[in-house]
Amino acid sequence: EVSPLGVSQVSVVFGDFHRLTGATANKSQPHSQQNQALSLFFRQVLSQSDDDVLCEAAQIPISGVRVAASVIGFQAAKLLDHLMRGLKPPKQPLFIAPHSIASRQSTDTFAVRDPALIKALSFIRQQATLPVLVSDVAKHAGVSRRALERKFLEVLLRSPAEELRRHQLDRVRQLLTETDLPMPLVAEKSGFGSQAYLSAIFRKHFNQTPMRYRREARQRKPE
Repeated sequence: EVSPLGVSQVSVVFGDFHRLTGATANKSQPHSQQNQALSLFFRQVLSQSDDDVLCEAAQIPISGVRVAASVIGFQAAKLLDHLMRGLKPPKQPLFIAPHSIASRQSTDTFAVRDPALIKALSFIRQQATLPVLVSDVAKHAGVSRRALERKFLEVLLRSPAEELRRHQLDRVRQLLTETDLPMPLVAEKSGFGSQAYLSAIFRKHFNQTPMRYRREARQRKPE
């Protein structure tokens, strides 16, 4: 593993892959194999901001920090007003916590070698917020549903359905924290069929309602 890196360093790190590993470039090597080699070597590359264009366009999609941009802007304007009034600047810096981490392949927990699992995990990552079934994942991976479930349990210690649900709930928490979307839209944009179903699943996993989670998340934000 390597330490988390700033986004400006990522291209340098990927460019140094062959030098660091002693591998030689092989133009005949399939692109998917090169991606897998990179993902196995670099396990913790994290962008300092979640720039969708940059992070998604990388050869290995890069995880990024979702900064609290609106809070930062508000606090900056508040401090500027304070200084323009001739008041003294604060003695201590103000630290503003980020919203969350946008998880992508560069910080995957597991180094997966099975081609079917790689396809399945990539498909789930990209499609989890749509009404996706485990059978859809198995079809994309090119294996039967039973074979896919066996592979997931053996390697990841969780089922494909649990992996789908994990991504969907991550999306729910992001929308609850970062947007004012009404609950029916939160359910729609996170792959749940209805607000009632979302509320039931959310309560089961987090022992609280989505609305309560939203209120508490906002109370934790800096004033």
